[in-house]
Amino acid sequence: MGKKSRRKSIRSLRKRIEEHRRKIATELARSFRDQRIIQYWRKEIENFEKRIAHIERQLGNKEMTEVV
Repeated sequence: MGKKSRRKSIRSLRKRIEEHRRKIATELARSFRDQRIIQYWRKEIENFEKRIAHIERQLGNKEMTEVV
């Protein structure tokens, strides 16, 4: 996976995080909340953030090897 592709993945994951946060806010505004779906979306956000961190580490490592 190239640098451009990794950056695109990060943008995509950040977009999905925002979508999930909107879904959570909408669900919390309802009078009868589905706590299971809220928890599911929160877990997905956590996984997306971990994936972003992993990709950023890869980008950092790749940029370091390009300098050498």
